[in-house]
Amino acid sequence: MKNKILQEFLNSNIKIKNKDYLIRYIDFCLNKNKGNRIKGKTSYHHIPPKADSCFPEYSNLKANPWNGTHLLYSEHYYAHWLLTEALDNYSQLSAFCAMNNKDIKNGRIEEKDLIKADVFQKKMEEMYIKRTANLNKKCLDGSSKMQKKSEKRNLTMDNTIINGKTKRQIASEKRLKSIDIRENGRAISRALNKKANGSTKTIAKLRGEMFSKTFTKKIIINGEETTKAKEQGKKLSESLIANGKFYKIMKDNEIILEKISEKDMRNMSVSLKKSTKERPLGTSKGARSTMIKHNKEKLIGYYSVEVNKGL
Repeated sequence: MKNKILQEFLNSNIKIKNKDYLIRYIDFCLNKNKGNRIKGKTSYHHIPPKADSCFPEYSNLKANPWNGTHLLYSEHYYAHWLLTEALDNYSQLSAFCAMNNKDIKNGRIEEKDLIKADVFQKKMEEMYIKRTANLNKKCLDGSSKMQKKSEKRNLTMDNTIINGKTKRQIASEKRLKSIDIRENGRAISRALNKKANGSTKTIAKLRGEMFSKTFTKKIIINGEETTKAKEQGKKLSESLIANGKFYKIMKDNEIILEKISEKDMRNMSVSLKKSTKERPLGTSKGARSTMIKHNKEKLIGYYSVEVNKGL
C-alpha cells in the first residue's frame, strides 16, 4: 500500500518539496491508523489530499478506502504539518494554518501539540507569498481569457453580415442613433426651459398652463356639465374595470376583501397591488412613514393576491 500511495504522489502534477518527508508522512498515516472511528477523538484523514489542486478523484473514501486513515486529533494535526513539509502546495499550507488556530480553539488539540511559534510564523509567511502569487496568476489568466473573448467577438462581428451590413456596423449605427436621441432630448429640454418672449415664465410652464386650462375647461356632455379631465378619468376607470386585473386583499392570511378591481386598488393605494405576502405594504421604516404621511396607515401590513376575473 505504501508503494501505491507513493506512486500516486510521484505520478501527479503536484510539486514535491521533500521526498523524505513525503515517505515519512505516508508511513505516519499508515502506522498510526486506528482502523475505526473513535467518537470525539479521531478524524478520518485523506492520505493523498482531496483538495481540487491535489487528488479530488480520491475524495470519496467509501469508493477508495485505501486512501483513508483514522488518526487522533493531535496525529491529524501532525500529519498536515508533514504534508506542508513534503509538498509545495498552497491548499495544504492554507489548511494547516487554519487548523493550527481552529483545533486549539475547539479543544481538539492542546498547546503542547502545536509546532513552535517561530516555525508556524514561517508557514504563515510562506502561505501569504503563495496566496499573492495565485491571485496574480488568476488575474493574468482572467485578463487573457477576456482578451481572447473580445478578439473572438470582434471577429464574429466583423465577419457576420446582416442585410448587407456587418454586426459591427449595425452596432455602431445604433450607438450613434442613441447619442442623437440623447442630444435632441437635451436640446428640447434647454429650449423648453428658456423664457418665452416678453414673459417671465418658461416655455414649459406656459405649455403646462395651456394644457391645464384645456383639461379643466367646463364642457357639456349629454346635458351634464363636466371637464375633459373628468371624462378621461371616467374612460380610464371603465377600461380598468373592463380590462384590468382583480385582487383579493389580505392581512395575516385572512381575506379582508374577496374581489376588488384594479380601479379600486388604485383608489386605495397605487403601491398596494405591488405588495406580496413576503413584503406586505408599509412594513419597512421608510414605507411606514410614507403611508402615515399620506394618511394611509390603516393599510400597513396588508398585501394583495391576484385572482381570476371569473372568481
